[in-house]
Amino acid sequence: MSNPSINDNNKAGTPQPVGGGFWKRFEAAILLTSVGGAIDTIGFIALLGFFTNHVTGNLVMAGAGLVKGGDGLWIKLGALPVFIITVIFTKHFIAKSDPKS
Repeated sequence: MSNPSINDNNKAGTPQPVGGGFWKRFEAAILLTSVGGAIDTIGFIALLGFFTNHVTGNLVMAGAGLVKGGDGLWIKLGALPVFIITVIFTKHFIAKSDPKS
């Protein structure tokens, strides 16, 4: 009796899941996640602790929202100016608090 979810016609002789398995199903997501994580890590180290991931994520989600439509688009787009304003205020606060300046 044969299992219908197993493909017996492969060269190695070991049964393979029909549909290509986990890797084929999630190949793009795994590769993009790996590259994104590497770039975030390199950026964090190169920028001396400045983490940029959430801004990119919000812009990607806003772009997807523009294409697909849906709720929450303005919240995602609004995150960028809030982020910029927060960075400006934080930089100003740090500059005022630094006894060397």
